[in-house]
Amino acid sequence: MRTLQTIPLIFGVTGHRDVKDFEEVKSSVTSLLKSYQDTYPSTPLVLLSALADGADTLVTEVAKELGIELHVILPYEKEKYLKTISDTEKFDGLLNYAKKVTTLDCYEAENGKHTHCYQKLGEYIADKSNILIALWDEKEEEAKNGGTAAIVHYQKEHFDKNENMFDSKDGNIIHIIPTVRMQNPEQALNASNITSEYLGRLDKKSFEKNLDKIDAMNAEIKKHEDTAGKTLLQAYKNFFGGQANTNQPKYRRLMVAMLALIGFAIIFLEMMHVFNGAEEMKSWASDLIVGYFSLLFIAFLIYKWFMHTGKLQDDFIFSRALSEAIRIQNAWNATGLNKSVSDYYLRSEPIKLTWIRMLLKNIHYMDQSYYESELDWVESQKNYFNKEINNRKDNLKKYEKSEHHFFIVGAISISIVVVLYFLELRHMIPHGHFPFNWHFIVLISGVALLFAGFTKKFLFIQGYEEEKSSFEEIYPSFVRACELLLTGDEEEKKRVVFDLGKKALVENSQWVGLHDARRAKFEME
Repeated sequence: MRTLQTIPLIFGVTGHRDVKDFEEVKSSVTSLLKSYQDTYPSTPLVLLSALADGADTLVTEVAKELGIELHVILPYEKEKYLKTISDTEKFDGLLNYAKKVTTLDCYEAENGKHTHCYQKLGEYIADKSNILIALWDEKEEEAKNGGTAAIVHYQKEHFDKNENMFDSKDGNIIHIIPTVRMQNPEQALNASNITSEYLGRLDKKSFEKNLDKIDAMNAEIKKHEDTAGKTLLQAYKNFFGGQANTNQPKYRRLMVAMLALIGFAIIFLEMMHVFNGAEEMKSWASDLIVGYFSLLFIAFLIYKWFMHTGKLQDDFIFSRALSEAIRIQNAWNATGLNKSVSDYYLRSEPIKLTWIRMLLKNIHYMDQSYYESELDWVESQKNYFNKEINNRKDNLKKYEKSEHHFFIVGAISISIVVVLYFLELRHMIPHGHFPFNWHFIVLISGVALLFAGFTKKFLFIQGYEEEKSSFEEIYPSFVRACELLLTGDEEEKKRVVFDLGKKALVENSQWVGLHDARRAKFEME
């Protein structure tokens, strides 16, 4: 069985060509990369490097020693780039080790220099990586000169305000390893004093929690059999979609079972009180109290094992989030859009969901193919929203009707009890001779209102009303898009699919936020 490829954590390197204390710096780089391998054993690492002299070569050699996958990014054609390399034999050896080689489309300026190409190279590596390793002497340099300082500042400060209001670097990290340069050998720097800068809203704790989530997801991916003949993008979509389709009904069934067990436990308790009021039924009371505690205990076990940890909800919510986002990524890829959904997805949601964007970013880097046309995606989404709007309406009608009936039964039962109590106070029925059968009316009133409350809680957790409203809002956009894709030119198709994808990502973000916040849990928590 061939397992599905796990999703890597991507490192990039930037640094000086004239590294002085080579062994000290190498030791720090080794320790840093080894710590990630040891802490996240299910997550492979990938290094992006240009194989330039000094820092690039140093970090790449460490990666090779640790068995880390290498992707080489060349700033321009190899023949010219080799003229800047001092040890071409070592360069070729590392290039042969690389699993992937990308050459950027950049040419020398009129003055014969490639400064802008080095800046473009550094920005490319920074954009594609989650973790940037900077071997830097921490001295400022001229802006956009392709140097280490310029790339570090780009990674910390750059985002496209015209594209979206959120920093696309949100969730990334820079590890700065103090590095003495040959041109300034007297500088007092200690390579072991690594500083880490967390970009955007993340800090060290939240960053590590996000990586824990990635590693846990990769552990699940390792168990999954790959399907031959499909693109990697489609394989991931099928995996996450399958996880969501399996866990969603299981989650709902367990939640209903837990609420039902609690409800029946309370019925047993109330029946015990009723039976205690009748001599001929007192012997049943002890059996009912055993049933009460047994049902509550089973409900507690279901909650503790399946609901409280959140794993079942996570598998359902987050797998669906990834599956739907991958479908949008597929549509963008199909139209030739060089856009990643990670730049537009879950931006306003809690930072604990950053790991989802990291996975999507890395999936897009690994595979930019597609498995269906953009029109197929739009058609399938249109049909999906149309069907789910009707499903939500049916579910709302069914559960609201049940809630209404439970409430009516409870209200009528309470009214009867109140009338009987008033008649007893007025001595219209004998005092102390409250008919035993009427005790069951008290029981029915409590149970009916209890299940009305449980039904209300179920509807709240499921969010049918909110989902229906969201689907009704986005559905007309897909209907209109189908028409435009059939008549528009290629540029028009790109615009339609891009805009529609962003709108769908907003809807998906809202869905994730809704269900992440509305988990089945006891109110006391």
